[in-house]
Amino acid sequence: MVVNVLKAEQVVRGVPVARINEDGHGVVHLHVRKDKETFEFSFRRTLPGEKLNLKVGVAKHDRFKKKEPGKYRLAIHERTAASTEEVTPRCPHFAQKCGGCAFQNLRYESQVDEKMHLLEILLDQFGLLRQEVVLADPVSSPSIFGFHARTEFRAFLRDGLQFGMHPEGSPIPISITECHLHSESAQLAFDALRRALRAAGATAFDERTGRGWLCNLILRSALPRQGAEPQLLATLVTLPEAPRDVLESAAREAQSQCSALVGVTWSQEGGEGLKMPGWRSRGHQKHEVLVGRPYLLQDIDGAPLRLVPEGFLRPNIFLASELSRTVVDFCNASSDSIVWDAFCGQGLLTLPLAATGSRLVALDRSQPALKALRSNLKAQSLTAEVVCGDLGIPVFLQKLLAALPTRSMISPHSQDEGDFSEDDMEEADQASQDDSPPFVGAVPTTLPAPDVLVVDPGRNGLPKPFRRFALDLRVPTLVYVGSGRGLLRDVALLSKRGYQLRKLQPIDLQPHSARLEVVA
Repeated sequence: MVVNVLKAEQVVRGVPVARINEDGHGVVHLHVRKDKETFEFSFRRTLPGEKLNLKVGVAKHDRFKKKEPGKYRLAIHERTAASTEEVTPRCPHFAQKCGGCAFQNLRYESQVDEKMHLLEILLDQFGLLRQEVVLADPVSSPSIFGFHARTEFRAFLRDGLQFGMHPEGSPIPISITECHLHSESAQLAFDALRRALRAAGATAFDERTGRGWLCNLILRSALPRQGAEPQLLATLVTLPEAPRDVLESAAREAQSQCSALVGVTWSQEGGEGLKMPGWRSRGHQKHEVLVGRPYLLQDIDGAPLRLVPEGFLRPNIFLASELSRTVVDFCNASSDSIVWDAFCGQGLLTLPLAATGSRLVALDRSQPALKALRSNLKAQSLTAEVVCGDLGIPVFLQKLLAALPTRSMISPHSQDEGDFSEDDMEEADQASQDDSPPFVGAVPTTLPAPDVLVVDPGRNGLPKPFRRFALDLRVPTLVYVGSGRGLLRDVALLSKRGYQLRKLQPIDLQPHSARLEVVA
């Protein structure tokens, strides 16, 4: 939309929402003739195709730098026309902006279209939208509700013990009685645990007063086999001084009311999580078992994958097999291939790759996850060399390079891109999203040089030292699983130093959010 000028208190009418941004907010574009520039503004809970009346709250013009554009702040004055793709949200808490969904009120097919449009915009920004790059059609979620593998609720006191989530940008949680992102079985377990904890006299931790001890309730789901009902594993996150007898009593009572609840574990690091940005638990410490078993079984193409609560879970229980098949297909590894699976976790990608007959080296820093990986490999009579260490620590990466059979693997650009500095340590710690504190693990004397490198880092993408490490390896095939700017930043940097992007396969693991998983 084009306007001549923007002034304070001015109302601009009929502005269309063009697209979504990475936070799931609606984006509008206004071209101001006076400034000779197009401005971009985003607004929460607005949908593409919706029309808004916008009121200018702040309009600043520097009279001494007349060639510079103005600075503006706009707010929604009125919504004049709804989007043709708008639907009635299923969840009653969506109107309260609970923080679980970005746009449950947008038709799912349009959600996927908007995510793909956003991906194309970001690819263009990073210079990756080239003719030789194949951008495949997205894989949609088979179900847009009941797919969530992990749902976390904050415990708080408000007319008794409540469990809820934080609206975006708000420190005050709202009470949640029902969440449609997780399965009906998970909802039954949630209801049973709420009743049991209240009856047992559990008290929520208040960081302002220091009273109470219950911090979070986490529900994890998995499909033990295709077509079966999801199984649930609950975790109670508390302060260390929480009374075990109260927790065990509540766990036993909840399990007796919900047959799908296979176990309840106890994490004693609740106070630490609340000191960090955000409110979700960290999961560093080993969990204790209160009742039942401390793991879930997730079907991966007919083979059960054991998942422990200390490890990372993919957010969609219906697309785990699809993701692993895509990675195996992209690797195109034979029985003679050597594959390194970095940031391997509990083996979602490692086990299908090992099943191809390839020689596997699995690397991660989470000791509980690697313990589960070894158990999964043994259960399926598969083999892999498992190496434990922090892939964001330069010293550990240097050890990996030293273990390779020949230094001829090192890139000629290694002096520029491969030298590790002490300054990388802080960035590596910040970028890492895994489940254990950083450390330098033991490395075997020799390691086979990889033909294929698979990386599946956290949301922030690869740590800077690992990007340099990948450049040093010069593997023929690199398969990257990630999302958002972290993925595209890394791909763009690797592409400038010798790698060539061939194909992108988007997979929508998280309906109702702006996030789109991509295998590159």
